[in-house]
Amino acid sequence: MRPSAAFLALLWVSGLCVSAAQSEVKELKCIVGERVTFPAAVKRNGIFYKNGSLIAKVIRTTVYMSSDTFTHRLQWDNSTGFFSIAGLNMEDSGEYRVQNMDKHMVLESIYQLTVFNPVSRPQVSSRNKMNPTCSVLCSVQNGREVILSWQREGETLSHTSSPDLSTLLSLPLEIEYNSAPYNCVVNNTVSDQTVTVKPKEYCFDRDVRSLLLAGIGAAIGVLFVILMVMYLYLKSRSHAPGSKGATGRI
Repeated sequence: MRPSAAFLALLWVSGLCVSAAQSEVKELKCIVGERVTFPAAVKRNGIFYKNGSLIAKVIRTTVYMSSDTFTHRLQWDNSTGFFSIAGLNMEDSGEYRVQNMDKHMVLESIYQLTVFNPVSRPQVSSRNKMNPTCSVLCSVQNGREVILSWQREGETLSHTSSPDLSTLLSLPLEIEYNSAPYNCVVNNTVSDQTVTVKPKEYCFDRDVRSLLLAGIGAAIGVLFVILMVMYLYLKSRSHAPGSKGATGRI
């Protein structure tokens, strides 16, 4: 926002001139609850805007707050001259302008602030556990600039995102039993979460494996008993009377 006509008149009376050059927009990206500092110093005189609305002004080293939205959260450091906002929330996202009037011109710095929620931890479920390959599904609640992906050994296998922030992101994947671990990764610009999937844990159910091992053990036991019975039977036959052929004269 450009200075108002009344304000320009005040600057002219004070012997200041307004710089007509457009400032480069600097991006600031933060997490909900954090503090952000706008690194444009105002030591004696200046104005602070959000989306074109005045929120604070400094006149001869005294700060005057003009917005109830930032009550107890907006601060001005008289030693550095920086404005800062604490306890950020999503509604704080927007365009901020700092106009420095300490010298004989207005120097304007423009910032585009984007506030993000930290990403949630993804949830992984599996099915078809007895097959050589099984299907796993990774899900997470969507959010601003959230990307959900499957990775293995640093390679992205698949990914998804959605402009609908209220939706649940889900991404299926067929994984191999003897493969290296897979990672389900969710991230936005300022945070990330990862769940590691080891195929032997997700694709071969522990309860089923225990039952199989128990069944194999029982089968081996039965086979051992059968072999012992056959061995004892044959041994008893070999020692029985008349088991050898009789001889006589004709």
